[in-house]
Amino acid sequence: MGFLKRLLASTAAAPDAPARAAETDGLNAASEASATAQRRARHSAPTPGRGRELLAAARAAHDRAEQTMSRSPQTTDRLERGYLAAAQALTAEGDKEQLSAAWLGVAVVRRYVKGRRGDTLDAFEEALSAASEDDRVWEAYLDYVTYGVTAADLLAIVARMSEPVRTRHLSGIVSVSRGFDRWGTMAPLEREEFTVRLPLLLAELGDEANLGALLSEQGLRERTDGSHAVARDLMRRAVATGYAPLACVDRLTLDLIQTGEYGEAATILTAALQRPIPSDSLRGRMVKRLAKCTRNAGAAVAPGGPR
Repeated sequence: MGFLKRLLASTAAAPDAPARAAETDGLNAASEASATAQRRARHSAPTPGRGRELLAAARAAHDRAEQTMSRSPQTTDRLERGYLAAAQALTAEGDKEQLSAAWLGVAVVRRYVKGRRGDTLDAFEEALSAASEDDRVWEAYLDYVTYGVTAADLLAIVARMSEPVRTRHLSGIVSVSRGFDRWGTMAPLEREEFTVRLPLLLAELGDEANLGALLSEQGLRERTDGSHAVARDLMRRAVATGYAPLACVDRLTLDLIQTGEYGEAATILTAALQRPIPSDSLRGRMVKRLAKCTRNAGAAVAPGGPR
């Protein structure tokens, strides 16, 4: 009986042996697969700093090419591939700080190759996407894109800029619209359209600081070269933004006093004197001017007083 029990027990247990072996084999296979995956991950992972090394090498090659004035197709192709390799590595490493520089290098190389304007603009787009506040990229981009630019194109660029970038580059863009840039190729009608639409765009964007600066500059220019009445309107609009430069406030209040508009001049001067004024002499003149406006504004409304 004991023998039969042992025989039955051993027979019942026999099917489990292959299962245990399979389980063991499965664990070993999983362990090996995991180890293989880890080895592959180590080999495929970007080497820290590799992207910056490639970028430095591309820049060095670019410098040598510039020194020798070499712009042959073979040279530009080699330089482009160098910057692209750096951009690829920097993307893999997540190094956005230098990624924009790599794409800027690509753009600079491409811009001198005939028929590659679209590719050049694509490279600038990548550079700006990586670092939208980078002034180096914006300066190179504006220098390239403003050749023969239209009003619509230039307005789109202004709209794309963040307010700090716009503050740093708006004067250069306005110079383009006046034909004072290095190219001077913006058509006259496009210039006029841009000049009219730019203040409207800045107001739409809520960029009161740049709007105030722009209207002030336009007003002061108009006063020198055109109509005093138009100039006063521009300067009034500048003051209304709350961001008119002191030179605009100074000129406008003098003109308002000359035309007997003491109350308006007093209001503008009172607001201006609440701001920091770095020049003691200018502050002193404004204080005296405000006192004069207050006296004359009161006399103008007094019974029988001068008008």
